[in-house]
Amino acid sequence: MEDKNTKEIINVLVDKYAKPLTPPPPIGISGKEYEQFLVDRKSNKNRWLNKKMEVAIDPRLSIFDMNDKYLDTILFKEFIGTVQKRIQNKDSKRIDFEITPTRSNVISFLDTTLVSKEKYRNSDVLLAFSRVYFNDDYSKAIIKVHFNRGWSSGFLVYCFLEKGKNGNWVLRYEK
Repeated sequence: MEDKNTKEIINVLVDKYAKPLTPPPPIGISGKEYEQFLVDRKSNKNRWLNKKMEVAIDPRLSIFDMNDKYLDTILFKEFIGTVQKRIQNKDSKRIDFEITPTRSNVISFLDTTLVSKEKYRNSDVLLAFSRVYFNDDYSKAIIKVHFNRGWSSGFLVYCFLEKGKNGNWVLRYEK
């Protein structure tokens, strides 16, 4: 049950974070030029969203740090209270399943024994995940996602997910 849900959640998050950015406006344009740029960008939106991305994923699922200051919200505290006992006894794991993105992205797993910036420099996105922690009935989950777009740009986000009425995982909250 845990492995099946972990696979579904990681696939949802790969689709969310591994998508192309639309280009910014050229420097120095304003007024009518800027308005035309926005119209053109909007009309070409599908072209940008359908761009194939090179996505590198760290296959190691790290353990969760329950003392992280970013977990200091009522929603997360309430949820974490229901899974606290399950989190304390988890070891790290590895992704041992296929990632099946809905976009035509190219997915590769980092070789963690030979991690080299050069090898993954051409990746559009680099993702790493913590283990997924569930409540007792597997209807809620929490996971930490490390996102990098280039070697000097990235962020860390905690994701709170719930099973929707149709049985699919839905991202409800990010911090």
